[in-house]
Amino acid sequence: VACRRRVGSAASAAPRYHARPRLRRALAGPAVSRELAREPRRWASSSSSSKASSPPSPSPPLPPPSSSSIREDVDAYTAELLDWENVCSHVSIFTSTKLGRLRCYEMRLGANLEESLCLQAETRAVHCLEAELGKRIEFNGVDSSSVRSALKRTGNGGRLSPELLNSLLRLMRCMQQAQSLVRSTVQSQKGAARERLVPLADMVDDLSTCRDLQKEISRRVDEDGNVRDSASKTLSKLRAQIGVLERKVLSQVRGKGE
Repeated sequence: VACRRRVGSAASAAPRYHARPRLRRALAGPAVSRELAREPRRWASSSSSSKASSPPSPSPPLPPPSSSSIREDVDAYTAELLDWENVCSHVSIFTSTKLGRLRCYEMRLGANLEESLCLQAETRAVHCLEAELGKRIEFNGVDSSSVRSALKRTGNGGRLSPELLNSLLRLMRCMQQAQSLVRSTVQSQKGAARERLVPLADMVDDLSTCRDLQKEISRRVDEDGNVRDSASKTLSKLRAQIGVLERKVLSQVRGKGE
């Protein structure tokens, strides 16, 4: 009885197993039936190729991070920890020029320990000069935007107007005053105060006040931004001729009026 049941179940299952492909071939037509006939071959070829293929190779290890990327991550974390943006914004309040405020917003942390210690020493020197000794470096009358445009124009080989020349002249005079102030203060101090001012003295020693250039600009342009008669011989002659003609015209007009 058990054998009959097994044989009967196998016989009943066989027609159902083969009936589905036959029905699909009959409904799809001869062209699709040929494609369906190839399905067992495709499956066999794909299975054999998958068995024959080698196991996937492990992915290569990731390269170690570079020192520059590590440095950037450390700087970003340190700046966030120190709230560096607010610190720069607070320092910019004490500047006297627009260019100084922009430079405060662009301040960066020291690239290494030596640079950081140098920046700290310069900060202590300025604090000693202004807070402890009561002396201040002034930049009154300096238009930093005009100075910036003047330097950019000269860098491109262009000419400067009298107004831009005056802006450069004011900047050079302020630099000269700051240099003389720091030098005289350092010479008058002794002991620890003088040592704290040394980094600031080293900074002002590198300033180029261009005294000859100051004299040339002052000789050719007045404080109101007008070109002087002494700027060139040709200009002085032309202005003299214009003055003579103006006086003649005025005398003729007055004579006709009388």
